[in-house]
Amino acid sequence: MCRREGILPQQILALQGPFSEEFNDALIHQYGIKCMVTKQGGITGGFLEKKEAALKNHIPLLVIRREAAEEDGLSFDAVCEKIETLTGVNLSLRPAELMITLAGIGPGDADMMTVRLKEALAEADLVLGAKRLIEAVTPKLEKEALYLPDKILTWLKEKSRQYAVHEKLKVVILFSGDIGFYSGWSKVRICLQEALQKGILHGTLQSIPGISSIQMMAAACGVSWENAGIYSIHGKTDTGGWQAEVLHRLHENGRLFLLVSGAEDIRKLGVLFSNKENCRITVGYQLSYLQQKLMVLTPEACQETEQEGLYVVMIEKEEQKANEECAEQGKRREQEAQEEPATLSPGIPDEAFIRGKVPMTKGEVRQVSLCSLRLQKDSVLYDIGSGTGSIAVEAAHLSKGIKVYAIEKKEEALALLAQNKEKFQVANMEIIRGTAPEACNGLEEPTHVFIGGSGGHLMEILEVLAAKKRRIRVVMNAISLETVAEFKQVKERFPVCGFELIQMQVSRYHELGSYYMPKAENPVMICSFDLQGGEADAEA
Repeated sequence: MCRREGILPQQILALQGPFSEEFNDALIHQYGIKCMVTKQGGITGGFLEKKEAALKNHIPLLVIRREAAEEDGLSFDAVCEKIETLTGVNLSLRPAELMITLAGIGPGDADMMTVRLKEALAEADLVLGAKRLIEAVTPKLEKEALYLPDKILTWLKEKSRQYAVHEKLKVVILFSGDIGFYSGWSKVRICLQEALQKGILHGTLQSIPGISSIQMMAAACGVSWENAGIYSIHGKTDTGGWQAEVLHRLHENGRLFLLVSGAEDIRKLGVLFSNKENCRITVGYQLSYLQQKLMVLTPEACQETEQEGLYVVMIEKEEQKANEECAEQGKRREQEAQEEPATLSPGIPDEAFIRGKVPMTKGEVRQVSLCSLRLQKDSVLYDIGSGTGSIAVEAAHLSKGIKVYAIEKKEEALALLAQNKEKFQVANMEIIRGTAPEACNGLEEPTHVFIGGSGGHLMEILEVLAAKKRRIRVVMNAISLETVAEFKQVKERFPVCGFELIQMQVSRYHELGSYYMPKAENPVMICSFDLQGGEADAEA
């Protein structure tokens, strides 16, 4: 048949395969082969070796797909089960060991990948990641557009069994930009680490960082990003409170880098800054690609943006002022790093809260109680018996680094908590339905606890807190004599230090005709102390 088609004997190699990658490589070089055509073979037929040789020599590889009828058959696992059934021998085939690499692919263009990542991809058997990231990647076995942790885990479990004959598989999971910068890397890493520890998967796990789009944008603009604000509005809705956060961070830093979803977010930023004359908006488009553009846009031009693609934004106040503020911000942060963590103070007026008929800690008592808590920027606060949430909202409002759990059992109070959380836009406040101490189960350990209402379970709550490993700052309020009487028992039953009791009586003056007359509020007992908990045992 070859002779009839004009193919000469010296152009025919009648050889019995399969052959190694090196042998295929030698044939390509010896005969100057410019294109390889092969049928879709399996592992035993030497298909992978032919594929690797073609890729190594950068020649086109045309694969003739099997007919559908030929694809019917049994999976590898099913074949093993059949053999075990027929022979009675337990094959006990161990799933392949996975050498997993989690890697940041950079801003997009292949030239911006790290050398280490390119080497990992060249050796990869399996590749996973968002569709855009894996399009140009050709692994030895398979690739799949997956980025959610549970789906990645399920797929890897299946492939480790399917390709068990390989014994070891090199897996690369790709993330956009840098792995540690607004990416899904952390959740995937934790999921796979747990699977490896529990024996669900077998193998190793490593991470390779990449270049983020913020770094690309700063370099393209010729500015430093070390003291700038950085924020992501990718995927955030109009009701997510991101507009206020953008303005706040710009005010704090003078220069702000933003990760955005696309043209729609550019239009939204145009609306947000339409009445801000002292701001300069620089937009980076398709950074690292051939279509790369750097544009200084007015808010009106932002609102007219239609072209879709990959965007990153830098917003600055007036240039001279921005530079001065960035420098000052850097100095201030250096000073703060050398100082003790600063204590924060409250100040929201009572009238600002949505109250209903649920009791609320009054402003003066609330301020003294919060100051007694001595909250810091990274505190974790339980507000037990939260009521309207005045303590919880004030605490969450002090710093976005504070995490507040507002614990409440009454339905009316829970509704008010939700309304006040929405009104004050405190995303770092979480409402917990239930009764303490049971409602505290599963929450991260507190550094601070405020007890405004214990529902008769004060001693049970303190016993649970005392069992924690860390020292906890506790502040409790009481009006009734029964609760006040329990305060004295606290010092006798628990390892506390800095125990302090004060009674606070507040009178408010109201205008009555031509006079201002006092009207007394209920007296409140405020008890504060450090509960040493497990820390005391450790020191002993």
